[in-house]
Amino acid sequence: MNGKVDRERGSRVLAAIGVVTLMACGVLVWQVTPESTSRASLVLKKRPMQLLDGVYMLGSLSPSVAYVIDSSEGLILVDSGLEADCTALLQQIKYLQLDPSRIKKVLLTHAHGDHVLGAMYLSRLTKAKVYGGKRDLDVLQIGGPREAMFSTYDMPEVQPHPTTIDVSLSGGETIELGDTRIEVIATPGHTPGSLCFLLERDDQRILFTGDTISTITGDLGTYGTYLPSRFRSNAADYLASLKTLRNIAPPDILLPGHPQVGLAQSATPVTMSPGGMMPEEEGVPAEVTEDQWRAMLDTGIKEMELLVERFAADGRDFLDGKPIQLLDGLFYLGDFSSSAVYVLKDRDRLIVFDPPAGAGFLEFLEKRLGRLKQPLDRVDAVVLTSCDPEHSGGLPRLIQKYDPVVFASQQGLTQLRQQLPRNTRFKAAETSGDGSEWPFRAIAVTGRGVAPVAYTFQRNDKRVLISGRFPAKLDSRGQVREFLRDLGGPEGDAAAYLDSLDILEPLQPDIWLPTSPVNGQNANLYDDGWRDVIERNRKAIRESNRR
Repeated sequence: MNGKVDRERGSRVLAAIGVVTLMACGVLVWQVTPESTSRASLVLKKRPMQLLDGVYMLGSLSPSVAYVIDSSEGLILVDSGLEADCTALLQQIKYLQLDPSRIKKVLLTHAHGDHVLGAMYLSRLTKAKVYGGKRDLDVLQIGGPREAMFSTYDMPEVQPHPTTIDVSLSGGETIELGDTRIEVIATPGHTPGSLCFLLERDDQRILFTGDTISTITGDLGTYGTYLPSRFRSNAADYLASLKTLRNIAPPDILLPGHPQVGLAQSATPVTMSPGGMMPEEEGVPAEVTEDQWRAMLDTGIKEMELLVERFAADGRDFLDGKPIQLLDGLFYLGDFSSSAVYVLKDRDRLIVFDPPAGAGFLEFLEKRLGRLKQPLDRVDAVVLTSCDPEHSGGLPRLIQKYDPVVFASQQGLTQLRQQLPRNTRFKAAETSGDGSEWPFRAIAVTGRGVAPVAYTFQRNDKRVLISGRFPAKLDSRGQVREFLRDLGGPEGDAAAYLDSLDILEPLQPDIWLPTSPVNGQNANLYDDGWRDVIERNRKAIRESNRR
């Protein structure tokens, strides 16, 4: 670790410095010094703690942390947590034997709710000025939209609100308070207005990175760059920011927005009395060597370079509600009644997948194809991934106007023949595939929904999979709950579903088109993306079975 740390500080031992007796109500209070961390081994834990002289972490917040810098003229807070956590934040400051009324400045690293929503409460309480990135002002000033404030994080109980920024920052500024000077570094990418703050104290370079580097183990917070633009992350910006950080002198101490990720919370109940004792638990080191710093950034730079290259090649094929051409003759038209609509043109034949229920579907189809310069003068086939209403409800009007061939599983045809006109031209999906006049091949699946089936075909040397609700994309607790409800319902069978996953896994599609794209997911699958989706499904079922 850092030799400077060893030379300047010895280990601090937590010790009782006195006993204060409080006669009223017969209460005896033991007053102890807050825990401080040995600078020979600077470790971050899930607790409020002194890190260095005048530098503190409020580590019992969740899901992010905040930091406090004690200057000769007041306190500087780096990030503010959620508004609902402000009481806990103030308790942690008092536990560290600091005075919350001395807060003069609140510095926001980026415009995500878990970092900023406490700022207005604290500003009203202490009259502190709030500093934030200029390129995040649009979101901060209106407190939305929700995906901009929370990205994909599942926090339905938290309501965002506007945050007034007293001082907007573009990078390159110096923030001063008494004997403390903080350099502002613009690091867009995680959000457009993301900032890092560099403090030099006792010959140590201390870098507060927010979610640009979100965990102490080197998670660079790049997840948002894989999402559509409405989530406000950008791979090219992130790449430039990582190169900016690569070119500055390495920090001695790295203080990220989520250092506690991957750490277990202590099982011992915590009493947040000023100066009180805290339970022991594991931690993560905050000191970084130059080699560690360079390696961390080089890994991120390589990741972002590859993603920028892939986006350039694939056209950023996000399934985010906007009609796009994915490949020659393959179109995503957007979502209708919460279901994605896909169209395939093959040898001048128009094939519609999963027409959902709802008034106005034909008009939607015509309008969206028109935006892609594709006339709607015929529909030659309708292909169903199940007979659930969300996949088949639009059939009657399509049949009435265009008389298409209707593909469904053998099981599904039995049901459809009872619902649709006698002269409907049905075809069993199982008859498609090699030797068929139709370009797709059906894959039998079971375990979720009414008569499900998936389809695969080749296009532009890429394997495409249109698979309805198989597998589920599970990116949040809410999605897992809905998925497990389905499997436990009348049309669900967890064991059969697991068998279907075994059938689908070897397909390794290049492009995956589900019924309900999650967070505008990219249609392209990279690296181990498909195996990861499959394994998340298996894991959700395994964990449910353990309960």
